[in-house]
Amino acid sequence: MLNRKLWKEYFLLTVAFAWSMFSYFFTLSGTQEVWFARSGALMVFAAVTVEFRLAGILQKSISDANTVAGLGIPAGVSVPKANKILAITAHLFALTGTLIWAYGDLFYV
Repeated sequence: MLNRKLWKEYFLLTVAFAWSMFSYFFTLSGTQEVWFARSGALMVFAAVTVEFRLAGILQKSISDANTVAGLGIPAGVSVPKANKILAITAHLFALTGTLIWAYGDLFYV
């Protein structure tokens, strides 16, 4: 199910998620630093980066298809399922990261 060509995008989202979880548990340990709220900014950055890269991949696919088919966009061009799943995941990461970024420090007040 995973598209091997998108390994960098999967890796980036995995690292962002792992860092958020690490910072959540680190903040729970009772230190004065509130790393969890800051991890939201990194999660948003990762999600936006993945979205940007997916848009570039889609644009290249359409451009390549146009080169093969002529000037018009061929009817058979569709986004692979793995790309759709990754795009939805990146959207959810952007939303979750924004909420963590905005309200993450309130969990420990």
